[in-house]
Amino acid sequence: MFKSKKEEPNLSSTNTYRLSKIFEQKKWPIENPFGVSEFNNFCNLFASLTEEQRELMFNLTNDFLWIQSNEYIGYFAKAFDSFVTNFDFGDIHTIIITPLLTEDDFFNSKSSDALYYMIMASQQQIQSKYNNFNISFIDNPKKIFETSINQKFVLCLIDDFIGTGETAKSAVQFFLNNKILINHIAIVSLVVMKTGYDYLQANKFNVFYSILKEKGISDSSRDVVKEILIMEEIEKNIGVKEKFKFGYGRSEALVKMIHTPNNTFPIYWLSNNKNKYPPFPR
Repeated sequence: MFKSKKEEPNLSSTNTYRLSKIFEQKKWPIENPFGVSEFNNFCNLFASLTEEQRELMFNLTNDFLWIQSNEYIGYFAKAFDSFVTNFDFGDIHTIIITPLLTEDDFFNSKSSDALYYMIMASQQQIQSKYNNFNISFIDNPKKIFETSINQKFVLCLIDDFIGTGETAKSAVQFFLNNKILINHIAIVSLVVMKTGYDYLQANKFNVFYSILKEKGISDSSRDVVKEILIMEEIEKNIGVKEKFKFGYGRSEALVKMIHTPNNTFPIYWLSNNKNKYPPFPR
């Protein structure tokens, strides 16, 4: 059984062991070099729940995806290869890679920027692997219209996570407004929620990913009605605002990236005096 050096989780040894097995299976870190670990917060969080609520959280945590920063390149490589392999390039041989950003966020730091700078370190290797293309990297979508690139190109908008698809649609709309054709634009993301994917597909957008995630409760094979009632009780107890119930857009996401998406169930990230031990606070 793992114990924090600073806190003793008030959780039974049986449940602490169950959590430790999830961490072991998923290869999640037990310790945190900067303080209280995610594992310790999980233990404290689970200790604050009723038995029925705790069983739901065990089910959800078993399905939880935590992609850590050192895993980003591997997931991106899979998503990007899906794009290059399956996109209809026609006679176009130039790809421009840029962060997926709405116009309002062009000069704000977002998770898509973090992904962009991570893969920039592999620029030469990416170009070498896909040497049938001329691959350019532009760090801000607005700069695309300020460069000397005048040949036809396919625009590759990259992000680490897509939830409802609303942000991605807004980001693409900027380029459509600037007369870039929709069939010359691809969205490439590490993780995409299926509801967001379906939404973007319905709008005729090209979307490629490494992992497609379904809703944590509604799309499960468990007792959906019962689990929804339990989660509603949990969220009432911890004071979740209407906008974020079951995650933004009721996404029911079970995902943690470098930053925790607000599409994820708030029990995992909401920090207040009613939810003192979120393991993945935003």
